[in-house]
Amino acid sequence: MHLKISAKSKFILLIMLCFTNCNSKAQNTDSVALNIGDPAPPLQVSTWLKGTSFQNFEKGKLYAIEFWATWCKPCIAAMPHLSAFARNHRNQINILAIAVYEAKTPFQKIKKFVDSMGNRMDYSVAIDKNQLMKNNWLKACGDKGIPKIIVINANGKIAWIGHPQFFEQVATKIINHQWDIHQALTERNLNRHLKELADSINRELIDYSELMNDSGNNELINNYNDLTSYANSRKPDTILCHVNKIVQQEPDLKYHALIVYRKFYALLKINMQEALEYGRDALSASPANAPADDIISALKAYPSKHLLPKEMYELGAEAYQLYINQFPYPELVHIPKYYHE
Repeated sequence: MHLKISAKSKFILLIMLCFTNCNSKAQNTDSVALNIGDPAPPLQVSTWLKGTSFQNFEKGKLYAIEFWATWCKPCIAAMPHLSAFARNHRNQINILAIAVYEAKTPFQKIKKFVDSMGNRMDYSVAIDKNQLMKNNWLKACGDKGIPKIIVINANGKIAWIGHPQFFEQVATKIINHQWDIHQALTERNLNRHLKELADSINRELIDYSELMNDSGNNELINNYNDLTSYANSRKPDTILCHVNKIVQQEPDLKYHALIVYRKFYALLKINMQEALEYGRDALSASPANAPADDIISALKAYPSKHLLPKEMYELGAEAYQLYINQFPYPELVHIPKYYHE
């Protein structure tokens, strides 16, 4: 006899299976070949464009390897800030910027760009001609996105991996011997675990609602229009039940984007006062990293905006201000647009 399982039951089983497989925060990090605390791989640079060239990391010295590209606007926006830090700490840390993902870019074009930057790119610059740095460093750390900075401490070990917007505060602590490399590793592994867990659940949520693209190649669509379609196609209390079960299994996902959008949107339809309280809690839990854009997106997706109370509009305004404050490089976005909204 064959047991017939409904789509809804399959979804719940998939969610529970996901938590069974992801129960330990230390899992899902084995695929990372280069992590905080590991010895730095060899420096494999053959083409230098600017600054002092070197081939080895000297013990007792600090190094910061920045990965960038001429077409990467956030990379370019970060350069003046990185240059100012380099000038103020020239005897304390060596900064090397390596151009990656430039296989089809002529050498002269890259050189012309570097020359044009002048003191806005005031540190050593090289090209990853053979893609060795991209593969052995950037790709190996499990996050191929740029801009990215990897800091090597005085013992030749990876001390930090992250975005340039956080580099100054991290590097200052490392220079002043105030950096806890073990804590940094724990936090990075936890963040990777939560991201992988959230991605897994998100795929199941979207797959469950059968949101596929028109090409039929099973490529999952992942945008707020789809999420709104999903939310509108299910009873809000059912969505809320699923979300609460997820948070019960993994409390660290309580204010994750995956959770906030769905829970806040469901509460908007069930209980406006609870939605308001939850939205305030989500924004105040960690203002610097608040899921402000998820609150905004849920409010924009709500079909009866004219019925929202004044307090909800105030919450939306607060979310927008936090969202604006989170832009690492405001010059790259049209700020008046957000204030208009």
